[in-house]
Amino acid sequence: MVGILDLCPKGYICDGNNQTSCDQIRTWARDDANLGDIHAGLYCPGGPRDVVGYENCPIGFYCPDSMSKYECPKGKFCPHKTAIPSISCGGCEKGSKEFARSPVGDIFILIIVIFVIIYLVWMVVMKCLDKVTNRKQNLIERRLDEAKRAKEQKDFETRLQKIRPKLELIEKRLPRTSLSGTGLFGSNPVVSTNVNGHIVFDTKKLFDACDSDGDGILTYDELNVILEFSPIQLVAFVNRMNELDTEDDSVNTIARGTFVNYFLPVLESTSHLEPTSEEAASCFDEIVSQGMFRARHGNSLKYGSLYSSSLSKFLSELQIRCLIKELQIATVSFEDDFERGDEKKDKEENENKSTRRRSRRVSIVSRKVAEEITKTSFVELYPAALLKVISQDTSSLEESLDNSNAG
Repeated sequence: MVGILDLCPKGYICDGNNQTSCDQIRTWARDDANLGDIHAGLYCPGGPRDVVGYENCPIGFYCPDSMSKYECPKGKFCPHKTAIPSISCGGCEKGSKEFARSPVGDIFILIIVIFVIIYLVWMVVMKCLDKVTNRKQNLIERRLDEAKRAKEQKDFETRLQKIRPKLELIEKRLPRTSLSGTGLFGSNPVVSTNVNGHIVFDTKKLFDACDSDGDGILTYDELNVILEFSPIQLVAFVNRMNELDTEDDSVNTIARGTFVNYFLPVLESTSHLEPTSEEAASCFDEIVSQGMFRARHGNSLKYGSLYSSSLSKFLSELQIRCLIKELQIATVSFEDDFERGDEKKDKEENENKSTRRRSRRVSIVSRKVAEEITKTSFVELYPAALLKVISQDTSSLEESLDNSNAG
């Protein structure tokens, strides 16, 4: 039987007859030795002196000092050597020996994981949709480009077909020295038809055939071998090509690049150089059909339509302005002659009626001359007015326009 003197008091550790306060040991280590609160959570239960007098506070309990041991409260988890219960545990009952995870926390974590998965799936789906959309967009753009190129090719072939007689005539006029092998340029003529039945015209080959001295520049004489134009027509043709290329119509030769790029567009407009009545009528109909400005009468066209018509491919804006002025001046005389012819007929029928009709027609003519021209007047007056305009240089046109405005 152990006597009272053989027991070590609670809160102390004993060594033989010596005993030391566990709280003093904790204070010394923390405050004097600066080791930190390393003895927090120790429990000194007391007991026989020959048994170790301290232990770590057990799981499920917390020990705020060396003499106290309390059961861990509900909602907290107390591992070994707990001084203050600070670990939250939603699923822990009072004095729990194991950490029990709260179902609320699990549900929250699960929700977060689900949202992350949904976000990742959404990102993958959107990326796939972007790829599909881009692929479709690229396909649409490619088809639109193909349709555009096909339309441009069809329009170009239509234009070539329209001037094919001119192209074939030009090929026949090529110098005989350009011939090699059988036929023009052997098996690769200037004008041909490909396997698809489309007309093919080789502008580069035509230039090389015309460039007799091989200097890369065509003179008037070299170019007129295939065109056979009058001097006025030839100068207008060359000036228009140079104007389209460099906006300079003072150059009297044609470079290879200018010829290759602009020979066909200018050749399309050669019907405007010295048009017949049929060509003038066709030109009128084309301008009316394409014009942005509608005349009051179906058999007339607004002068403003000339700026956006096919004439703009061959004539400069200054030349079109002068052409309009020439047509306006000539139309007055033409309409007056037409009016006098009508007056003579009207006089034979009724003198009084003729006077009223003349007054009305003069008013109509003066109003229409400033804005539009009839097809009859255009067909009659256009060839001469055009020839007058293209036979003058820029300075002469500007002077003529200034004089006309001053008058």
